[in-house]
Amino acid sequence: MPEIVHSFRDDTAWVEANTLEIAADPDNRRQIPDEFTENGLIAASPDGAVVAVLCATEAGRIELCFELWDGAPPLDAGAWQDIAEISVDWPGVTMDVGTGHHLELGRRSMLRFRAYAARRDDGDVRGDGNRERFLLQVWPQRRSRPEMLRAQSDFGQQARSPREALSEGFTIHGMTPEQMMAEYGDR
Repeated sequence: MPEIVHSFRDDTAWVEANTLEIAADPDNRRQIPDEFTENGLIAASPDGAVVAVLCATEAGRIELCFELWDGAPPLDAGAWQDIAEISVDWPGVTMDVGTGHHLELGRRSMLRFRAYAARRDDGDVRGDGNRERFLLQVWPQRRSRPEMLRAQSDFGQQARSPREALSEGFTIHGMTPEQMMAEYGDR
């Protein structure tokens, strides 16, 4: 049975530019992913050095629970709107979670990231008790295809389909839907 190797909870984690970043090198975030059209939730930079979780909160506080496992954890099917997984060939032996948490992994390896999100459709300005919520689970695993396990939030749908965002007026990564269409097209 897989076990948690390291975990933390931060109910006041700070995010900027709609992203929570996880980096192999905290001083080198040169390739922050900016396209989330595959699943509307989580993406990796081309070199795998940065994984980003897309937040509806442009700049502000979120609730985050992070878990590093020694094997694939059971799926938490609780009250999550969106759940997605990606594999990343992690290029370092450390992991810096954008909230100021630094982890020593011990060795480079292929990692699986599973992101869960809730309260994504509640707007950008939120008070205590109504913050966007995330659970991020990470474990070593051979590369496998990305998976969208649940897709229920309107915000995630807008990120997956920029054309639909045109009528909603969403802003993601500081880009209007029109700018997203010009940059990425309709995917």
